[in-house]
Amino acid sequence: MNYYNVIGILNTSMAAIFCIALLAIWRNNRALNYIRVFGLSYAVRSLCFGIFYFAFSLENPVLRYSANIFLLFAIMFLSIGLSSRRLRPPRYGALLAVGVLTLLPLLHYQFMDPNLLARVIILNCGLALLSVLMLRDVVRGAAGHPGRAGACGFAARVMRRLSSPPAVSYRVGRIRSAVRGFLLARRFDF
Repeated sequence: MNYYNVIGILNTSMAAIFCIALLAIWRNNRALNYIRVFGLSYAVRSLCFGIFYFAFSLENPVLRYSANIFLLFAIMFLSIGLSSRRLRPPRYGALLAVGVLTLLPLLHYQFMDPNLLARVIILNCGLALLSVLMLRDVVRGAAGHPGRAGACGFAARVMRRLSSPPAVSYRVGRIRSAVRGFLLARRFDF
């Protein structure tokens, strides 16, 4: 059994286990619809990994593209579930825009001009944009409840503060000088 088989079986089965667990929790708490959306997200993810397994073993580009579509849908369902959990309306327009802006270049680099590196970069950028949308929901949901923000909310606030335009060059300079000071204090050559 090669590593493709092991990875394909483990990814698919773990996503299926999470799906079954979340749907069992939802069955006992039907008022919490976001748990059902989380379960649907993991069901789509399990389907995606199953398609990836066959796409790699059969070397079929259509299956690879459809697996990428299902992977984006799984993360979109996760974002919708998180928005519902935070009692915020999901950003369907932003999710649709990220999906279209990701899938159209993937279509081009999958069939018209096959380029694996471009596909990896495009898919990861699309998934990162969806993650940023989810991170914004975490921060906005915790704004009224500062104690509920947790590590994700703290990380989002730090990222927002560090990336504010007037402070970027100032903070980069301070970080650089702090690193130099640390290295000089330890008597390292750089």
